[in-house]
Amino acid sequence: MLIGISAAYADQNLYDKYGSSLGRVDNDGNLYDKYGSYQGRIDKDGNRYDKYGSSLGRSDSNGNQYDKYGSYRGRIDSDGSMRDQYGSSRGRVDSNGNIYDQYGSSLGRISR
Repeated sequence: MLIGISAAYADQNLYDKYGSSLGRVDNDGNLYDKYGSYQGRIDKDGNRYDKYGSSLGRSDSNGNQYDKYGSYRGRIDSDGSMRDQYGSSRGRVDSNGNIYDQYGSSLGRISR
């Protein structure tokens, strides 16, 4: 799954690196797979839940990412750079919603 999906991406379609649909995040933060099946949600505070309501982690307003135990896992900077908990590059999200790994290979995209 794409890391760092947050409430900022509500009402967006999710695609893999080949352009195939992975699903959608609706206006309310509900996450659906490509078949329309409910997979979880992201609330307005950046908390992520699976389809059973179990915590998957959270994102804060500064782009910091935490796992379900509250441990810091990395961040997405305002320029779209993705970094792990050690500060190493893990990729980037460009202004068009394209997501790349640290080597510049496409991981997918987020778009309306």
